[in-house]
Amino acid sequence: NVVKHKNTSIQVLDLSYQHVGDGENFDINWLCSALAKNTTLRVLDLDNDSIDDGHLAHIAAALTENSSLEELMLNHNKITGEGVSLLAANFSKMKGLKKISMYSNQFG
Repeated sequence: NVVKHKNTSIQVLDLSYQHVGDGENFDINWLCSALAKNTTLRVLDLDNDSIDDGHLAHIAAALTENSSLEELMLNHNKITGEGVSLLAANFSKMKGLKKISMYSNQFG
């Protein structure tokens, strides 16, 4: 509940190596719900989490409601060109986001 509740101190959250998906404990839907409401988080690290285009759609939707997040790290995931296109189509609605890092994914 760290991200969801009014928190005035957490600005960087490292959730790398959590591996979303069936049988895993990382709940991407909960994270996105919390991210949409959060006002203090500036950097979110989701490297090596097995995030695919479907997960990225939820993240992108949450980011259109979040104006505080400035940097999103999505390196070493399962994002394809479709996911990159989805982010690009929604980028103008992501008011605070300044940097997205996505190297070593599955787009070419």
